[in-house]
Amino acid sequence: MSALTKEKSAVSHDPPGRAVTSANSTLRRSRQGGADIDRETEEELLFLTDISRPVTQQEPVREDFDSFRLELTPTRALEPHEVRQEIDKRECRRLNVIPLSSYLRNPIRNSLAVPYCGLGPRGAMALAAPLMLDHNLVYLDIKGNDIGPFGLNHLTEACLETMSITHVNLSNNNLGSEGARILCKAVKDLTLFEYLDLSNNGFKDDDSVLFGDLIEKSKSLREVILSNNHFADRAGIEFGRAIENNDRLESFDISWNHINGRSAEAFTKGVKKNIGLKRLNISFNGFGREGSQGLALVLKKNRTLRELDLSYNRMVDEDIRVIAKGLTENDTLKTLVIGDNLLTNESSLHILKSIEDPKSLTALENVDLKNVCVDQEFVYLLEEVKEIRSINIKHGKVMKIGKPRRRRRRRKPRPKPEVENEKEELPIKPTAGDSRGLEKTKNSLRKNEANVGVTTSARGDVKDGSDVKQVPVTAPPPRGIVRESLILGQDIISKETTENMI
Repeated sequence: MSALTKEKSAVSHDPPGRAVTSANSTLRRSRQGGADIDRETEEELLFLTDISRPVTQQEPVREDFDSFRLELTPTRALEPHEVRQEIDKRECRRLNVIPLSSYLRNPIRNSLAVPYCGLGPRGAMALAAPLMLDHNLVYLDIKGNDIGPFGLNHLTEACLETMSITHVNLSNNNLGSEGARILCKAVKDLTLFEYLDLSNNGFKDDDSVLFGDLIEKSKSLREVILSNNHFADRAGIEFGRAIENNDRLESFDISWNHINGRSAEAFTKGVKKNIGLKRLNISFNGFGREGSQGLALVLKKNRTLRELDLSYNRMVDEDIRVIAKGLTENDTLKTLVIGDNLLTNESSLHILKSIEDPKSLTALENVDLKNVCVDQEFVYLLEEVKEIRSINIKHGKVMKIGKPRRRRRRRKPRPKPEVENEKEELPIKPTAGDSRGLEKTKNSLRKNEANVGVTTSARGDVKDGSDVKQVPVTAPPPRGIVRESLILGQDIISKETTENMI
């Protein structure tokens, strides 16, 4: 082991005082000829001894009007975070970059978030120097800084040196294929990464081989985000194989890519055999018909998936019908996002009927049908489902079409109103030339005159010149026969009788 390696290990594990003592002793031996070190090692040791010497600023002694000299006197040993601050300042001066004020203000935190600060490759190189001595850092967020492969190489070396960083966000940093190779090699050597965000880095389809091997062999990764890249046909096959053989991965995001057709089908085969994945986001791809059939099998076989995002996948009503059949046999999925596809109100009914079916095993609690219009039947069916179980469904506009579904619970029949009078006796229809029949008809009408009255108003009031009293209107005679009455003097006879008389 070289002298520089020994000194780095002493600085990383021993207190600053011991590191300074060992550095001084090494320099003393080298000057006396007892130890052979190269020039770079000697400069590094000199730097360690210089920065460990605490200083106090005094008033500058002005030698002339153009230059000033600052006299520094050592007073006490520097704290570890002060050592890191001095290293950061020195590296920034050497590389001609601006130091990060957020890191200089509080370098003791266990998380460092500097998104969209314009670090660039040289800024990442300057930041990697103090991070090598920071053994408390766990979360590192440097998204949107365009560090490139050069800056990534120095940051991965810092991560390998600290052995404490578990969550890294490197999204939107223009890493490319070379960055993918550097990162995959570093993560294989460092078995502590749990969260890795690599979205929007310009990875190509061939780079999926590297990431597939990384996901398959990693024993520490729990969440991987590879969204908004250029993965296509080969990526679906590689990622499906990796997920099939990795049961420790819990969340995988591959949205905003170009996985479709047979690639999507191969990807679903790997997810079907996985027994550890809980969250899967495959939105903004082209799963379509082949992918929907594979997802139906995933829902039937997989028993660990909790959240599934299928939005923006060019699915139609037939694809949703297949997925709805798979939902009836799944008892673990809690959240389903399926909106923003080429769907009509039929798709929403398929999903809701799979939940409402008494034989269904589904355990859905949240369904997102964003921008999917529904009809009146869906609204009434949703009310019935909410009476049985608690569920939250987000949908689009409600159209004024569709027949309301009959409710299963029938209401109690209303009591029929009591009829005071019995049915009227139908008058006997006389035959032509029969005067006896005409007299019987007149007599039967006179008998009913006491109940019917002379004239009746629209609401059933009797008007015969005396006080008005209300009489219930009798129902029309059976067999649909309605007889209209005529007033001739004080006798009421039916129109049909007058026709026979004529």
